[in-house]
Order: sequence, then C-alpha cells, then structure tokens
Amino acid sequence: MIAICAAFAAATAVTGVTHVARIASSPDPLPTAAAAAGGVLVGWAVADAASAVYHWALDNYGSETTPVWGAQIAGFQGHHDQPFTIVQRAPCNNLYRSCVPALPQMVGLAVVGCVSLASGDAGGAGAGVVAAQSAYAAFLVGVVGAQQFHQWAHAVKGVPPLALAAARARLIVSRKAHGRHHVSPYGGVYGMVSGWFNAPADRFELWRHAEVAVWHLRGVEPICWKLDGRLRERAFDIAGGRRPEE
Repeated sequence: MIAICAAFAAATAVTGVTHVARIASSPDPLPTAAAAAGGVLVGWAVADAASAVYHWALDNYGSETTPVWGAQIAGFQGHHDQPFTIVQRAPCNNLYRSCVPALPQMVGLAVVGCVSLASGDAGGAGAGVVAAQSAYAAFLVGVVGAQQFHQWAHAVKGVPPLALAAARARLIVSRKAHGRHHVSPYGGVYGMVSGWFNAPADRFELWRHAEVAVWHLRGVEPICWKLDGRLRERAFDIAGGRRPEE
C-alpha cells in the first residue's frame, strides 16, 4: 500500500521535473509554459468531472454484492451514515486503490520526459504536446488525490496549511462546498477534486437527466429517489419521457 503510493509520488515528481526542464529548453518557453498551465487547468477540471460521475454512480447504484465495485459501493453509500470515519484513515489507505491504475500511466509520462531529456530533444515538443501531457498528468494527480481532498473536506483539525489555502482558493474541494452534498437525499454536489463541476452540473440538472436515462435503459431507480420521492418527480418533470407508473 505504502510502496504503491510512494511509487506514484516519485513518478509524479519525475514527470514534473522533466516537464519543467522541457519547457525551459523550448525555443519559446513563455508560450509553452502558458500552454502547460492551461493544460493543467483542463486536466484538473476533467478530473473533477470524472470524480463527480464516479461519485454519483457509486452513491446511487449497486450494492456490496456488485462484482468488482462492491466494496467501493458499500464504502460510498455507508459514508453518508458515518461521514467522519474517513478522517480516521491514513493517507495511503485513501489513495492506494486509485494509485494502482494511475501508476503505470504516470510512469509512462515520466519515461517520456526522461527519454526526451536524454536524447537532447527536450525542446522539440510543441506547445500542443506539452499542454496535452500537462493535462494528462494533472488529471491523474486529481483522480488519485480525490479521496484525500475528500478526507480534508471532512476533517476539523490536522489539515495541512497548504491544503487549507488550496481549499480557500477553490483549487481543491472545501469543507463548506462538500458539506452541501451531505444533506439527504445526497442528490448533487458530487465533485471531489476541485468542486468546479458542481455548479454547472447542478445548474443544468445533469444528474436528474442521467437518472432518468438510466431508468429508461435499465429500469433501475437511484437511491436518491428512494430517499426522497420528490427528487424522482423532479427528475421526470425535467427530463420528460415515460414515468415508471405509466
């Protein structure tokens, strides 16, 4: 568990260092750096959207007996009844499951950076390539870090000052923002990285549209409908289409 997390951290550090070196070696370092910064923001935003979709799905569908995801589903759904148990876990306990699929991808980015530097072609990558690789790396860091950011959003003490500053700057999800999710029937505010996706998703009723689509495709109602029937009615009012009783 610790070894996997340490390996991911090391690969991330190597990726970052080689990335900075490649930007510095670029014929146009300032535009390339700007492209890299833009890529980081895009990757971070996509990571938040991905965390929101994953959170919505596990909160509302399946059970502990579901193949592959059963343990995670039980953890997500049980978290609403015991929200503060997450703060009792060590960081690696929160992170290692996400590190497993992300580690080989981050190692790949690190290898690309090292090979580029070793071959003397560090400045050969265009701004578009640098932006894409920056977005990819930021996405991986975001999805891996989501559960740790989630833990900090529940903690009342012991949160690192840098994390508190990042939450105030809305770079990671804050305690106040995430607190809005922990109100029954837990039907929104699912983003766990930065929370940037929450406002547009809730404004355009993305989750209600998705829930109606799942019902039409699979005939399965989400748990949030079962907790509050008014949400079910609202979903069909918004999305339209045939209702379950019709």
